[in-house]
Amino acid sequence: MTSNRRRPAVAGLETPPLLLLLLFATATRVALCARTADQVFSLPGLQASLPSALYSGFLTTAEDSVHYMLVESESNPAKDPLVLWLNGGPGSSALIGFFQELGPTILTTNTTLVRNPYSWSKAANL
Repeated sequence: MTSNRRRPAVAGLETPPLLLLLLFATATRVALCARTADQVFSLPGLQASLPSALYSGFLTTAEDSVHYMLVESESNPAKDPLVLWLNGGPGSSALIGFFQELGPTILTTNTTLVRNPYSWSKAANL
């Protein structure tokens, strides 16, 4: 008799809570590992200064490297929550969401950057 139980998409991750714990641990590591060398002080096309600290770099393991971007909260980075934004997919980059939806800047149609008045970084670390 065969079982109707679906196999997990990732071997070893039997339950969604375990996956959430893994994602939280990764986000926490990014927040703690942001290095001064990874800090970005300006962006091309942005005439204003960045509203808070922005970091962009790579976390490297023995097998691979993962790119991260961390935007500190504009309010209280030490006490505000950390939001892990996962976006993208085949043929799509998470940077689209960052520069069009929730990040501190918005990419305009004439390829310049302007401050995003609705940025999630006003209340959280991203």
